[in-house]
Amino acid sequence: MARQRQDEILDLLQLRGQCSITELADRLSVSGETIRRDIRKLADDGTVEAVRGGVALPEVVRETAFRYCLLEEVEAKQAIARRAAAEVENGDRLFLAGGSTMVYFAYALRSHLELTVITNSIDIARLLVTRNGNRVLVAGGEVDARNGCVEGPLAVDFVRGFYAAKAIVSSAWVHTSGELMHDEVDSAEITRAMLECAEQRIVLADHTRFGGQGLVRIVGVDEIDALATDKALSAEFTAAIEAAGVRLLVADEDAEMLQAAAVAS
Repeated sequence: MARQRQDEILDLLQLRGQCSITELADRLSVSGETIRRDIRKLADDGTVEAVRGGVALPEVVRETAFRYCLLEEVEAKQAIARRAAAEVENGDRLFLAGGSTMVYFAYALRSHLELTVITNSIDIARLLVTRNGNRVLVAGGEVDARNGCVEGPLAVDFVRGFYAAKAIVSSAWVHTSGELMHDEVDSAEITRAMLECAEQRIVLADHTRFGGQGLVRIVGVDEIDALATDKALSAEFTAAIEAAGVRLLVADEDAEMLQAAAVAS
């Protein structure tokens, strides 16, 4: 039980970077003293650092911009992750690109069995490598300290050496033209490579990402199979997505049913 509890603490820290003792005790339904004992064990192993009133990953004491991204639109990202995880079957071969929404998605896959995961994200690899007979392959190359992802030509070449049943990636922006876009060239390139090397292509984007414009085009919406978001989209976006033959996966089940009914009528 103690080992399982400590694994849960580490999983939460991978998402949040830092947690309070009270929060962990409530989440795991144990006493604060039990959590303190777990923290001491993990700290002795060098896995975490005890901080005032809680615990943190060692690197979070260096608080990166990516950690801030993990704390933005948390409920939306968690909802999208849960909805998209329902599309994954035990034993699937998956490309998983990096990004804050994708880290929540990896967390939502914890109960899946025997996945083969090809990723460029150190955080995603950490979350899934010890789970339920999973096999995890990580792209080689230089790690971008801003997002914990391996990017660049070596990583893209690595990805192109595989073929997966599903590529599940996030998009920084969904432009009104129907283009999926990123703000960074390297992120766009490895995301595009994953989409091109998969049988099914699923993109995750919360509602704040629709209507914005990035620097680099990834693919057009008509080049993917499904788009997962957290709430009902505007009629304009819904019509464009459906016209492209793309399945719209809405985390808000009531909204998804309403949109499906609107399209059917």
